[in-house]
Amino acid sequence: MHPEKEVPDITDIYVILQTNALTDSYEEYLRRVDRGLRLLLQPANNPGNETYRWHGTSRACQIGELGITKPCINSECGVCGIIKTSFDLKCYGKATKWGRFGKGIYTTDISSKSDDYVLNQHKSFTKALVLASVVLGHPKKLRFNSDHLVEPPGGYDSVIGEPSEEGDLRYSESVVYDEDAIRPVYLVMYSSASAKWSDGQGVQEGTTFDVTSLRNS
Repeated sequence: MHPEKEVPDITDIYVILQTNALTDSYEEYLRRVDRGLRLLLQPANNPGNETYRWHGTSRACQIGELGITKPCINSECGVCGIIKTSFDLKCYGKATKWGRFGKGIYTTDISSKSDDYVLNQHKSFTKALVLASVVLGHPKKLRFNSDHLVEPPGGYDSVIGEPSEEGDLRYSESVVYDEDAIRPVYLVMYSSASAKWSDGQGVQEGTTFDVTSLRNS
């Protein structure tokens, strides 16, 4: 965790339900990657080296607050886009304009790192993180920027950025380059004094929040 950040209060946790088609394509990808791992004689503890990872993005509506569970139709709402149709490589670079390891879908095992990418597009002191299931398969571990990548290096299924004193990263991150390698599983709502929102006139920062009106999970 980032040492300068306070531990937030989790207010709600929602299960994200997928369509049968999205579930089937993810499971087929997992099986294919797992077969590859076995051919490499590197079977993982979990099939396909599947794991949970965090993802932070923008939220243009109040989904997750006050019991609101219906996704909005705003194309700028990253949270609702992920809930409705999972992760989309077309959204690459939409917020950051750049990716350390190229055109992929970025996640991390460190929630405070994903928190850096959370932005409310309405005034709110509640923030939302997506917890996703990710098939890492056989990952290539990198310590330095490789922003030219559009797929994993040959023989690998994903990239894991490892922090090191001489490298470019302070905190670890994972990148997959196939939309079927990742699916959202939970929407985690939490309160934070450092909540940020945009009112069209720049990013604003909050200071206090009372979560008593929200249902605790």
